[in-house]
Parts: sequence; C-alpha cells; structure tokens
Amino acid sequence: MVVGSGYGGGIAAARLSARGGNTVAVVERGREWPVGGFPDEPNEIVAATRIPGINPLGLYELRAGGGISVLQGSGLGGTSLINGAVALAPDADVFDSARWPAGITFDALRPYYARARSVLAPMRHPRARSFEKFRAMQRRADEIGVAVEPLDVTVHFGADGTNPYGVPHRACTDCGDCMTGCNVGAKNTIAMNFLPMARTNGADIFTQIEVQWIEKLPDGGWRVYGMRYSDFERPEAIEIDAGAVVLAAGSIGSTELLLRSRERGLALSDRLGEGFSGNGDFFAVAYNGDAPVNTLGVGDRPFHAWRSRSPGTSVL
Repeated sequence: MVVGSGYGGGIAAARLSARGGNTVAVVERGREWPVGGFPDEPNEIVAATRIPGINPLGLYELRAGGGISVLQGSGLGGTSLINGAVALAPDADVFDSARWPAGITFDALRPYYARARSVLAPMRHPRARSFEKFRAMQRRADEIGVAVEPLDVTVHFGADGTNPYGVPHRACTDCGDCMTGCNVGAKNTIAMNFLPMARTNGADIFTQIEVQWIEKLPDGGWRVYGMRYSDFERPEAIEIDAGAVVLAAGSIGSTELLLRSRERGLALSDRLGEGFSGNGDFFAVAYNGDAPVNTLGVGDRPFHAWRSRSPGTSVL
C-alpha cells in the first residue's frame, strides 16, 4: 500500500507496480480533480480550502506553525496539483551538511534526478524574459549585480495532443493559474504521468481515504487505520491490512501519521519530527511596487479582459 499520491507516492506506485508480482494499492485522502475542474474564481478557492472536520476534501490546506506556514495540496496528485511547478536539482554541496545521512549523497541521487526529469519534462518557458514579472526581477538583479535566469518548470509548451502516458495535454496558455490548479492541461502534475503509469501497470487507486495511523502486526505486515470520506455521508472508519506500507503523505502528513502511530505503540526514534525546514522552498509577497508586474492569473479564458497582461506560468 502506498499512502499518498504526490511526487513520493505517485512515483513509488508507478515503479513498484512495474515490477510485477505484487498487488499495489494507492490511497489518497483528497478527491480527484480533473483538468477543467479546478477552482477558477476567488469564491471557489475559498470553498475548496481544506478544513479538517468541516471540508476534508478541500484542495488547498494551509498549515500555520510557530516558525513556518505551509501550503499543501490535497487531491489525486498531491501538492503537484497546486505547486509552482519548479523542478531544480539542489546544489551538490547541500548534501555535505552534517544533517544529512551519510548514504544520501548527490552522486547517489544523480541518476534518479535524471529519471524524474525524463517523465516530468521540465523546461524553461520559451518566452520567460518577455513577461513583466521577469523583467521586474531582472531590474532588481541588475541593481545588486547578480544574474537571474528563467527556471525549469514542469509545464508543456509544445503542440496540443496526447502525452506519452496516454493523457491529453495542451500547450500552456500563460494564464498564470499553475498554483490554483491548471485547467488547461499543460502542467505536468503527477496525475498526468506517474499515476497513469501506475494504473496502466495494474495498481489500484483509491481517493477520499485518509490514513491516520499504522501498526505492525505480530505475524508480519501492517494494519492501516483511517477514515473514508464521502461528499454526502458521514466519514467511515476503516482498517486495511497490507504486506508493506510506503508512507508518502508529504513532509507534514507522513510525520503526523508516524507521530500518531508512535503514540499507539509503534517503536520510532525520539527525534521524529525534529529538524523540519522549508528545504529552500519559500515564497514572499510584495505590493505597492513602482511598476505593474502582472502576476495575477486570468484563468483559461481566451477573451479575458486581462489577457493582454497574461502573467505566464506562476513561476518563470
């Protein structure tokens, strides 16, 4: 069983199901969000905010902490549905930190970065430098004497058609809605590639099931405890037995799940949950600048009044 369907869970499901010999099941706490079904107006975004106990099937979840607040996605494809689509390998010297286990080195991970890139297909926006927000960044970079370059993003800029995994995709329209959900079908989320791979390989995928804790069984294997959510009925408590469990519920979700499991007797390290960081992925907000930068998304609307000021991808 794979718990979670984002970058960790989707890739694990695709690779494990390709080996054969095992039955692979993916469970995702959120619902499926088809292309064209993502929130497209401010009121729709509010309605799609995940609030445990009130709206457990919401797409957007903001976790506010004492030192950091985290925006994460909840749906089939995980946070890949609402992230900025940036795909960059870290600098090799990041792994020199004493915080990293000795076995996790850049050289060890290098071939897997390449494998991930071959599926996610990140590239620079071919017109990145033409957008006002990039020009604004360029001006600031020039002022302080540093270089700025467009980033690789997992977005399709080619012709409309079908991707290698049998999923229809369209060329990016520069609507700027990468982080609220791509209604164009241009963003290469996990729902566009690794999850279809897993399904083709025979994996079973279940949505609206939230795993809460796990326990190790005396005779081997695991028992998974969770809740099944419905749009119209009360949540239902469920138990599932599995020979092996892959926890891929995100940095926060997997840690919470393990902490709850430890409270119920699962032997785990006392350091579980310590050392959490943003891992270099932060964003900030600026306003009342001296020039328009056209950052607001306009949606998949060819005739929107702001079309002439399209922002490009959320991140360039």
